[in-house]
Amino acid sequence: MPSARSPEAVYPVFGRKLREIREKRNVPQQELATFSGLTRSSIANIESGKQRVLLHQVLQFAERLGVKVSDLVPSTPELQQIRTTETQDKKLAYADEVRRLATGHSG
Repeated sequence: MPSARSPEAVYPVFGRKLREIREKRNVPQQELATFSGLTRSSIANIESGKQRVLLHQVLQFAERLGVKVSDLVPSTPELQQIRTTETQDKKLAYADEVRRLATGHSG
């Protein structure tokens, strides 16, 4: 689960869920944007996890898509999977850096 030190992990998961539901409901990004007072590019950025979303926007998305807010909000297991993946990625990057330093390569 995202911690207070890394809350950003929730946004890509939220964005994927939003896109999946929006596509299942055949709602274009532009329509969701117009309904929520955003631009189509903002919806694209939210769906890609690049833009934060406000609570009232989550409520508007749920209303337009005809789902419960809880359908859009990532579950604890989904967030834990992200955390596990991020931890594994950091460990791999650290191991690569140690190997690089041990072999004397600077690149």
